[in-house]
Amino acid sequence: MQNRENPDDYLYCFRLIGAFSVTDAFGKNCPLPGRKDRAVLAFLAAHSGHPVARDRLVELVWPGSLEGAGRASLRQSLSTIRKALAHESILTVDRDTIMLNAGPIRTDIARLGIGDLKVSESEVAPIANGEMFLDDLSGISSEYDTWRATEQSRLSAVVAKSLISLAEEAEATQNFARAVSYLSQLSSLDPLNENAVRRLMRSQILVAQPNAAVQRYRRFESFLDKELGIRPEPETQDMFRHAMAQRSGHSGAARTEETPIPADVPEVGTPPTILVRPFRDLSADQSDTYFTDGLTEDVTIELGRFPGLRVMAPETGFAYRDTSVGAQEIAQEIGVRYILTCTVRRTSKRLRVSAQLLDANNNHLVWAERFDRELSELFDLQDDITASVVGAVAPQIEITEGLRASRAEITSMSLYDRALRAHHDLNIGKRNSGPEHVARAISAAEDILQEQPDMPQALLVLAWGHFYSFLCRWPPDPDLAKEQALDAAERLLGLEPNNVHALTVRGELRASLGQYEAALRDHRKALDINPNFTWTLFFMSICEALVGRPDEARAHAKRGLMLSPKSRDTGIAGAYLAMALASFSEDKLKDAIHWGELAIETQPKVPYRRLLVAACYGLLDRHDEAREHLEALNAFAPKFVSDFRAGCIDIFLDPKLDDLLREGLARL
Repeated sequence: MQNRENPDDYLYCFRLIGAFSVTDAFGKNCPLPGRKDRAVLAFLAAHSGHPVARDRLVELVWPGSLEGAGRASLRQSLSTIRKALAHESILTVDRDTIMLNAGPIRTDIARLGIGDLKVSESEVAPIANGEMFLDDLSGISSEYDTWRATEQSRLSAVVAKSLISLAEEAEATQNFARAVSYLSQLSSLDPLNENAVRRLMRSQILVAQPNAAVQRYRRFESFLDKELGIRPEPETQDMFRHAMAQRSGHSGAARTEETPIPADVPEVGTPPTILVRPFRDLSADQSDTYFTDGLTEDVTIELGRFPGLRVMAPETGFAYRDTSVGAQEIAQEIGVRYILTCTVRRTSKRLRVSAQLLDANNNHLVWAERFDRELSELFDLQDDITASVVGAVAPQIEITEGLRASRAEITSMSLYDRALRAHHDLNIGKRNSGPEHVARAISAAEDILQEQPDMPQALLVLAWGHFYSFLCRWPPDPDLAKEQALDAAERLLGLEPNNVHALTVRGELRASLGQYEAALRDHRKALDINPNFTWTLFFMSICEALVGRPDEARAHAKRGLMLSPKSRDTGIAGAYLAMALASFSEDKLKDAIHWGELAIETQPKVPYRRLLVAACYGLLDRHDEAREHLEALNAFAPKFVSDFRAGCIDIFLDPKLDDLLREGLARL
């Protein structure tokens, strides 16, 4: 929708692409609670300026109604619409027809239906990026759905024609980065358009994205084989071979002025920075947020496996879930170059994802694609999104086949779905330090493992859930929770040796047992697999501080924090704790208090940071502040201080540092 500059231009804006909405001239939403009222108004808006027969509306919205009942329902609906819009000039009504007057309104599809009128990039973008016509009004009736489908086809054809025109203009001016954007959208809109695919591959090669061209060809080849049982045309195969040669550096052709690298293509050696915004759920069941959140986190972690990328932590993306902040504003706030956004529509058996990658510096669409898969192919879908993004923003990175070669396949979508729900509960508990959600997640994971003992996703929930229970001292026997977490992590690593979650949990558990070198080996291996995994960075920094490596601890903590701006996750408390421990080991007590209190502010119910801050205040003879922290600690972990004083708990590898902590407590 356009921004209103002159309030006298029109009274209402109608959005028909995506979810149907009506806003007044100043952007205020005009809600219509009834779906059938919305369906009537949407149909009238799609035909604004043209009379619509009452019988046609009854046929679409109340098919099969008794004689007279449909017209009565329509009259009631019109009354509701008039109350919502509250302007007499909006509707023209007579005995047989109804018209939504075109003069005082604007719609987002108006220009898409005007002959050969040139349409702008912003006008084609919603359809090109996978938005559906009146997406939230499916199921009104079979007749209404047929009309929606017909309109969707018509609008898609108009958008495809416009994208071809925009791509031709970009190619003519050698703006191949723009051409990639338009042709990528065109290929998603019309996946059998081989000429568009071939031109897209050519443009990708010209902007130094041979990996992206190779990945595009392979998906197109697979699609043709699956849908039509044929191979790409010889010209397309030639383009693939050219992309392979460019990727391998075997072409030997010097780049000329005819194959320029645009200014907005990152130079080799400059790590592209990426934020994955929470995937938006367009499914009929809006309670599926746990599923889209899980998909968001998985794709973020997969992108993080590439050392040539700098990927913001998932929680940073989640901080922008319910905001209207644009790409350029996000870039200014947290310093990212690229932003990945996706919409997800899930049915009982299929998953459709529309993805787009924006260059936040100039709000330029770098890549867009639509994926339609069986739910059982979820991991393949995640691989395709990952490979496409990497190919688009980091052409120097070699993408190997089978990104998830070590990951177990989904054998039951029902159990996988339940595991994602459990993981969602676990995340809520982690953010809120809430034992109830964590306990529920553990219970759900245990039930799943009764049915499938080798379910990796359930083992992951069990490992993290028991670990957090141990860390926060929630169970009556925290050591039992520690053993259960270690057992789950070991079982998961037996299935997936490169699972960074399991390596990180096991590393931290080993540290709690005093096995610091083994813990650091686990953390190093996890970072070798995924150098952007912030949980490993946080826990590794704590471990380094405990073994007397304060500089390394600070470096890893700062990297983790750099990848977690605006994060609300409790993991960042680990970085603050590492900084506090490092400061204490260097006898910088005030700095230790500063970082320790930041850790407490983020996650107040973890014993170690309370004890550290209390001991520091004790050593500085600030007894009131020390007692305040001890009282809070005793409220949620009553045995922790006495166990530590008695020598049952060790914190630092150097016993002199633990003795110094005990001295601080003894002064109280």
